[in-house]
Amino acid sequence: MFVNFKVLFFVFFSFIASCTSLPLESIKHYADAFQNAHNASGLLLDEVSPIVTASFSNTDQKNECGVSKYGYLKCFDPALVTFNGSLQINEHPSITARRDALNTLSTYNQMLVELAEGKSITALHSKIDGLSNLIGTVSELDLLSNSGLPALIDPAAMFMKDFVGRIKQAKSNEAVKKAILESKSDIDELLNALADDSSHLYKVFRTGRESERLRLKGNLRMAEIRYKKNKSAANKQALAAATNRFNANVQSIFKFGESLIVYVQLLRATSTAIHSLGNSSNNTQITSADTVRVITGAVDLKNKANELKSKISEIRKNVATSKN
Repeated sequence: MFVNFKVLFFVFFSFIASCTSLPLESIKHYADAFQNAHNASGLLLDEVSPIVTASFSNTDQKNECGVSKYGYLKCFDPALVTFNGSLQINEHPSITARRDALNTLSTYNQMLVELAEGKSITALHSKIDGLSNLIGTVSELDLLSNSGLPALIDPAAMFMKDFVGRIKQAKSNEAVKKAILESKSDIDELLNALADDSSHLYKVFRTGRESERLRLKGNLRMAEIRYKKNKSAANKQALAAATNRFNANVQSIFKFGESLIVYVQLLRATSTAIHSLGNSSNNTQITSADTVRVITGAVDLKNKANELKSKISEIRKNVATSKN
């Protein structure tokens, strides 16, 4: 594991000035690292979204529902309108639910960061409504049928309802800090749900790429026949191109599997980082060990997020090659 020793050096000397709160610079490093991790996770959903949308559109071709090739809805189903009253016409609600789950993590983390920065409880109220709405959206989408991807949250699970109830109650009784810190276990449940969901993401991506591979295999077979009949330079070049497209398709599935390994590791690192910051925010006296844990968590998040972005870049290169 790579650790930024310049940051750690700064951390220790910050305690000369203060030992009742985390150094602001270390909080900033943490917040930036978490945002980087959030962005990387969203990129992973970008790879699955068009496959789910296309599948949803194809399923509903008989009744002319789904999404047209131009991106607008062929019909409107009010049952698909989300909790906050929106419906992205170019993305299936089952993907939106997963983005809202990631946004829930991000909003919760922002509240933890503001607590660590010593901001007033009143300043956190602006995020409570947004967090409650996000939780509601993630929870209600388990009721969707034919939703491209299975429900992210088991309808029998109570932790999301407990989460939103605790946060809403905190707004009325001013026990915001206590509610936020007590919700770390709910956040862990959400992180576990996202990790478990990786198997569904893989199945959707693999199925989508395998469907495309049927066409590529046919094209490759035709190129092989043409070259066998006439070994011209043009046919040789066409065969090489068809082979590259076919192999790139296969490699994209391999790379997606590798990216999911990093994604799950990133989710676990997120849990560790959130607990480190939350525990520090709950301490009346901050020790050097507390700050080192927060910084180490931030470094782990940053490294895993960058690794995930690199894996996704490889996926996109292979997908693009398979379509050329």
